[in-house]
Amino acid sequence: MAVATWIVHLPNGFAAGTNGIEFTLTLFLVTTALVLSGPGRYALEYAIFRRKLMLTPAEESATDGNIKA
Repeated sequence: MAVATWIVHLPNGFAAGTNGIEFTLTLFLVTTALVLSGPGRYALEYAIFRRKLMLTPAEESATDGNIKA
């Protein structure tokens, strides 16, 4: 998608009416926001706080419900 944006849409300017980069740039920014803020191992929140996302049943029974960060 980045190559298509760079080669096809960039020469047409910014406006979406002229087939510019406005729409593809919006898609990229929304996707980036979802990846960085959404739950999961690749989220920015996980990288900063290193939280465990989910415990396996064995881990949960070993901690007796007391999760220590």
